[in-house]
Amino acid sequence: MAKARLNPAQILALGFLVAIIIGTILLSLPVSTVNGQRLPFVDALFTATSATCVT
Repeated sequence: MAKARLNPAQILALGFLVAIIIGTILLSLPVSTVNGQRLPFVDALFTATSATCVT
């Protein structure tokens, strides 16, 4: 069984993807909003993507 080796560009892209997924999940939780309601998935995804890629 051969090990799949990731090149640096793939590692960077995977890191961004993982950060975006974790951020989306955290922002989707009811505790993340003032009124305790869930943030729509698209809004959570957009915010997490924007926060990851801009900062």
